[in-house]
Amino acid sequence: MKIMFIGIAVLLLVSGCSTLDASNHEDYGTASPPAMYIHPDQSLEPQEEEEVQIHVLQNEQPYALEDEVTLTVYHKDREQMQKMTAEAVREGVYTATIRVPDDGVYTLEAAAGQNEAGLRTAKQIGIGELTSDEQSMLADEEAMNHDHSHH
Repeated sequence: MKIMFIGIAVLLLVSGCSTLDASNHEDYGTASPPAMYIHPDQSLEPQEEEEVQIHVLQNEQPYALEDEVTLTVYHKDREQMQKMTAEAVREGVYTATIRVPDDGVYTLEAAAGQNEAGLRTAKQIGIGELTSDEQSMLADEEAMNHDHSHH
């Protein structure tokens, strides 16, 4: 009887001390890859310096990247206007300041380098007064992104 209690105690100790934990993504390889999201200020104006935030998340948590984050601004015709390095302000949050000359639709593209396996994202934004065609194009883009995004 004593041996049986010792056996049960050893079994409980061994099973309770397992190094595998279902919430430990490193043991199970279930961590999702990091994702980037671009968050410009609500009302961007031409000729003004505007701050743009780039959030990097992994499993819905802020994620610090090893590489620098760049932000590139393109005019609607894909002409590159600016490229800058975003500044890390806290874990998973980077900021860059942009300035565009005119009203219109612009594409912001955020990217991280080699260590992050080419992590990148892009977002179209409207700055200043937009034509009805530009407003329609942004609405279509927003609807398409909303259908494919959880953030």
